[in-house]
Amino acid sequence: MKNRKSDKPFFLMHQFKAPHDYFEYATRYNDYLEDTTIPEPVDLYGVPDTFGSKATRGENDSLIHEIGTSISKRNPRRNYGQYYKIDPNLPDDEYTRQTYQEYLKGYLRCIKGVDDNIARLIQTLKDQGLYDNTIIVYTSDQGMMLGEHDYQDKRWMWDESIQMPFIVRHPEHR
Repeated sequence: MKNRKSDKPFFLMHQFKAPHDYFEYATRYNDYLEDTTIPEPVDLYGVPDTFGSKATRGENDSLIHEIGTSISKRNPRRNYGQYYKIDPNLPDDEYTRQTYQEYLKGYLRCIKGVDDNIARLIQTLKDQGLYDNTIIVYTSDQGMMLGEHDYQDKRWMWDESIQMPFIVRHPEHR
């Protein structure tokens, strides 16, 4: 932005691919939320009996332990406790609790990087005197399951994963 021709309007599209699986974040965020306990969703501990159909649950619930990456031990092949090296000998609820804390802190550390970089972009607009003449649109490709129903990711048709942020700042409409 600093090298653009200032006599012409501009369009800038800035994208982050940050909050996707096994959240990678800058080392400067390693201690962010270190001593914080993240509140758990009320439905973290299990897939409700009303979720899904035979296609996603299987005959007599035979697929419950195979479909969808879990926070808990529910999916023995793909659960986040394995990734975070949570002691598998812990009681199920404690395993889930510790995994959830690691998972959410990783996610929030990753998102903190996005927030900080959006702040840098806005500050650059202000420093160049462009902020009050710039429309800013913020959106995302989809929502995210963050432990609700013992799921993670974006592939489930729950409110948490289909709601998307859409924020518009228009200088003439404050």
